[in-house]
Amino acid sequence: MSRFQGISLTTLSATASQAEIQTQVRKALFDLLKNDNTIYSELFPVSGSADGRGNYIKYPDGTMIAWVLLTAGTATQTWTFPIPFMSNPIVTTTAANNAATIATNTNTTTTTIDTQCWTVAGAGSTVNRRSIAIGQWK
Repeated sequence: MSRFQGISLTTLSATASQAEIQTQVRKALFDLLKNDNTIYSELFPVSGSADGRGNYIKYPDGTMIAWVLLTAGTATQTWTFPIPFMSNPIVTTTAANNAATIATNTNTTTTTIDTQCWTVAGAGSTVNRRSIAIGQWK
């Protein structure tokens, strides 16, 4: 019950309309969520980004999805996830701007993955690539 300390509903008369009751309940819930980040994070996803390392969404059930666009560089690029996963995530990478390119991933950890792009002829490719990682944050 300590989560509900300081939250009160205005005393409503027996003739209070449904709209008045809903307004008071909404206000009480808003005050509760505003004052208790634990409850807020249990009910709603949290999203963010980290200095060019990509974006992420953390869901209350512990699922996290992170994604990034890696710009052209070397054939192998390391993606440092925006925030660490609890265990190695599942990651998919695709070439962002070349249909004749194959993308692969190696060396997955809770914080990084190496992505490689190859042309169909087998040569390393420096094309942009998109990666998405799905795993657990808690």
